[in-house]
Amino acid sequence: MEELLTKETNMNIFVPAEIVKSTEVTVDSNGIETSVGDWYVRGYASTPDLDLQGEVVEPQGIDINYFIKSGYINYEHSNKPEHIIGVPTENSYVDFQKGLFVEAKLMKSNEYAQELWRLANNLSNDGMGRKIGFSIEGKVRKRNSVNKNVIENVMITNVALTTHPANPNA
Repeated sequence: MEELLTKETNMNIFVPAEIVKSTEVTVDSNGIETSVGDWYVRGYASTPDLDLQGEVVEPQGIDINYFIKSGYINYEHSNKPEHIIGVPTENSYVDFQKGLFVEAKLMKSNEYAQELWRLANNLSNDGMGRKIGFSIEGKVRKRNSVNKNVIENVMITNVALTTHPANPNA
């Protein structure tokens, strides 16, 4: 039992993301808007809420040092080179009450970043009531000794931009 509580394991948790529209926009002959400036997404990538996988991540135990220095934003949890779509900014942080807040700059030249950017804008513009979101990836370093579904310490390695929610309350 002790080994289960301290053994590092991989994990993924989803939280909705907000798109940050560029202030520079062009409109083509078909009326389609295109951002001229940089593309940013932001939001809480982890909260202390129970997710659909039955797990809770305690914000006090979230370590983002590796993520900020060397991690990426990837497409749907794929770490293939072509699925790396962005990087976290220095505006990413851990709030010990609310969780991990991520701001990410997307690579406009990447086709998968373009796909998610279009989808996020279409969902927003068409009033669909849904959003793309964040899903954390990392190494669980410690679980609660009484409830193994409570993650007390985790090293975040990457964050995925995804359409598959696991933490709908964030």
